[in-house]
Amino acid sequence: MKTSWGDNLGDQTYEGAFKSEDIHKMHTYRDAIRACRGAYVLYPGSETRIFSLDGARDLDGVGAIPCAINGENLDFKEIVGRLVAGDGDSAAG
Repeated sequence: MKTSWGDNLGDQTYEGAFKSEDIHKMHTYRDAIRACRGAYVLYPGSETRIFSLDGARDLDGVGAIPCAINGENLDFKEIVGRLVAGDGDSAAG
């Protein structure tokens, strides 16, 4: 999985990119849902971007994961598999 880790969202305006307001909404969901470790937007793009808490490289935080109807969706499958297995810490990038 090729994951981009970041602490600066910036403005995402190009076609096929997740929107910064979607990431901000994921923060709202994550903060509002009790015991929620992470909240992610699925979008029809190509970049997996994770904004982890405190800059740690794990899946606790918010992010954007590409997921297309006719795509392989490898990052999506890997992340969901790791979350279900309880292996959300120390994500390889």
